[in-house]
Amino acid sequence: MTASSPRFEGSTRRSRPRRPLGVAIAAIVLGIAGFGLIAALPESSIPTAFSPQWWPQVLAAALVALGLAGMVKALFVDTSSEPASASADGVPDESWSIVRVSAVLGATLLSLIIWQSWGYLVATALYTIGLSALLGARNWRGLLLFPAVVTASLVLFFDTLLGVPL
Repeated sequence: MTASSPRFEGSTRRSRPRRPLGVAIAAIVLGIAGFGLIAALPESSIPTAFSPQWWPQVLAAALVALGLAGMVKALFVDTSSEPASASADGVPDESWSIVRVSAVLGATLLSLIIWQSWGYLVATALYTIGLSALLGARNWRGLLLFPAVVTASLVLFFDTLLGVPL
């Protein structure tokens, strides 16, 4: 779609790439691939209400569902009137979003590495501090209090209540 198309008639705004559609398709593909990987998980020899495959299947299904919702939004919802940070020519600047998503993925991988080396408490505390800073917390409560409450809550829930060793 160009600036001279009927949708942008009278406007100098150029069309932006259909990145949200690509992200939605990638989420669907990853969710479906996740189902394939989940099938390789061994069945539990201990009779339980939930198999070891249950939670990963829920996450894969959620990823597919969110991907489908994103696809519907990318294809059918007009976002031309939504406010967005724009450059001087009116084209939305999405470069910071890509950096932020990449940083979150990198922090997640780093957290998993730290978890293996230093344990759950240190990894979770550092991970939530990093994400809080990355996603907008600017005062000491947001950077220290929130991660402490999240880490303590997760330890109490999983380790104490469910008996899942962390």
